[in-house]
Amino acid sequence: MLKSYKFSLLWATVILVLCLVKPSGTMSKALLIPHLDKIAHFGIHLILACFMLYEYKQQYLQIPIRFLTIRVMIVGISYGIVIELLQRWTTTYRIFDIWDIFANITGTICGALIIIIFFKKTNKYERF
Repeated sequence: MLKSYKFSLLWATVILVLCLVKPSGTMSKALLIPHLDKIAHFGIHLILACFMLYEYKQQYLQIPIRFLTIRVMIVGISYGIVIELLQRWTTTYRIFDIWDIFANITGTICGALIIIIFFKKTNKYERF
């Protein structure tokens, strides 16, 4: 069963590592771009939501995608919040930021919407 979600699990692991690893000294130069970290949070959670919803739909063909979208939203948003809390509680070099959570949530929602639009445009599945 885990094989069905290999991209989602791999990407979730990448997110976990990126969000908990100690940043290098060169990262401070990259942060000169305003809100770059928010854009990164948005992007990585958008990709995670796309992977999750696509793989869920491949696994559960008979279930309408709107129900799977609710699951993806709950899992994706919860994961984004947990990552921020882990940064707060387990590291001294990462900062908890409510705006990162907001970026995670909006990335998750946009990723799910992209996959819904993809399935509707390709008419790959009859039941939505």
